Amino acid sequence: MPRLPESWLRELYERTDLRQLIGSYVELREKGGRLWGCCPFHHETEPSFTVNEQQGFYHCFGCGQHGNAVGFVMEMERLGFREACEFLADRVGLEMPQLEEDSAARAGRALAERIRLANREAASYFHQCLEQPLGRPGNEYLAGRGVGREIQARFGLGYAPDAWHGLRDHLLGKGFTARELTAAGLLQEKNGRTYDAFRNRVIFPIISPQGSVIGFGGRVLGEGVPKYLNSPATPVFNKSRSLYNLNTARTLRQRGELPRLILMEGYMDVIGAARSGVMNTCATLGTALTSDQCRLIRRYVEEVCICYDGDGAGVKAALRALGLLAEADVQARVVYLPDGMDPDEYLQANGREAFESQIADSLEPMAFRFRVARSGRDLSVPADRTAYAKDCVQLLREEKSALVRQQYAELLQKETGYRLEAILDDVGTQAAAAKPVQLRASSSGPSEARAENFAAAVLAARPDLAGILVKILKPEDFDHPVNAALCRYVNANAGRGAEISEAELLEVMDGPEQQKHIRRLIEALQRFGNDTDGLKSMLGSSVAKLRVRRIRRQKQALTEGLSAITDPEEVERRQRQIMKLGRQLQEWKQQVPTVG
Repeated sequence: MPRLPESWLRELYERTDLRQLIGSYVELREKGGRLWGCCPFHHETEPSFTVNEQQGFYHCFGCGQHGNAVGFVMEMERLGFREACEFLADRVGLEMPQLEEDSAARAGRALAERIRLANREAASYFHQCLEQPLGRPGNEYLAGRGVGREIQARFGLGYAPDAWHGLRDHLLGKGFTARELTAAGLLQEKNGRTYDAFRNRVIFPIISPQGSVIGFGGRVLGEGVPKYLNSPATPVFNKSRSLYNLNTARTLRQRGELPRLILMEGYMDVIGAARSGVMNTCATLGTALTSDQCRLIRRYVEEVCICYDGDGAGVKAALRALGLLAEADVQARVVYLPDGMDPDEYLQANGREAFESQIADSLEPMAFRFRVARSGRDLSVPADRTAYAKDCVQLLREEKSALVRQQYAELLQKETGYRLEAILDDVGTQAAAAKPVQLRASSSGPSEARAENFAAAVLAARPDLAGILVKILKPEDFDHPVNAALCRYVNANAGRGAEISEAELLEVMDGPEQQKHIRRLIEALQRFGNDTDGLKSMLGSSVAKLRVRRIRRQKQALTEGLSAITDPEEVERRQRQIMKLGRQLQEWKQQVPTVG
């Protein structure tokens, strides 16, 4: 992907009023020659977040968040680097540069834009059909679900007439081609003839967080199949990477009105919640929750309340979702709706107040898992009690937090009467959860993971040392894929005679998660301080640690394959290599190289 020019980025930063930008999200007050406010990235009551207008950065002394204008927008709006630059450019009236693209890339971008325009026009057509007499079947269905005109308009609901060419003829008349409409999934083709993909269905437009119509869901009226039909994958839509109503969540977040997101299973659950005044909801699109959707959620909230159907399938889906959300670093709780009800049924039967009580009483992940394990068992029956205890012990074995294991082991003791010592003995101990990027050395020197992150941070944030470092370390010295990608990029561009900027690194990284890792490395190195001698000493120790690891792995690989070789000359050659690596290993263990 073409990079944004450094000169254009400098102008973007110069035009951006950092006080005004951050002040639109955070109340800032001047104190001691600095601007201070409560950090938008973590909860606090006493301001520890400061903005340095002259040097163009912000820093929180509470949570350590640090960055420039683009970094702030990336965090607040949950955008990638290029999207954040576009956001700021639009804000300050600066045109995005015309980047060179090959013909295929230009054609792809042009088609994607035509698909967005076609979708917008199709959404308008479907909505107009719903409001006309021919939309009576759709209105009758929605009225039966308690969905009136106001909610129809809010979600842009529509109706696809029971006809083969209504949408096709309308959009062809607007100047779209059959090829564009087929690529958008609005038309299907058979035997060289095209026809409407959605027929006799209530239509649910799927809107991106930025407000574009990217696809549609259609609920069939009558006995047709499938019951729900989604747009196929297109250049602007993938149902495994999209969520229904996430555009509303983004709006609520911008207003500061999104404490959590309620995750549901279907369109009508979200619409039923909105009908009752509950707007902070989203839903998957007829598929199980995916890792991509979890990462998308993480852009907007840190806490999710799973509110799936209360039947067996919904419980099973909620258990799976808990694991995926945890992997994406999203805190999750679960609503256990009674009598197998779905959220829409519960809201219609009990109202908003009762539903919000269910949200308030939602269960922590382990509490939900315990409740599922207990379902259908009578703890007064010894066999059921033992089976329940064994299932719960297995759940605790899989829990990373020692505090959670202790808390729920004590609960299991109260429920079953088994001794706490026996429960904990069965549970055993588990490895601690993965820690965030850390760079400071312990008294025994840096661990391999810390050494790797430190070396990667120097590659990212110290161009004066990066050129030297890539002559010593190779991408295969890094286990973390982003650290390895960083080393490859710096190595490939080390000889071009220009420093590699933070902005450039963020742009070439593949996606928000990689960009976030790079920012954390840079910020962690900045917190290391201005002790250059200490930094170089720590870097020397880190290099030694990584070189020792590389040599040890090479030696192990040669040793493991030695027994399978029958050629005496090859055996002798490998033994010499192993001995040479052994000598190198001892040398690197005994020395701390000077870097820079």
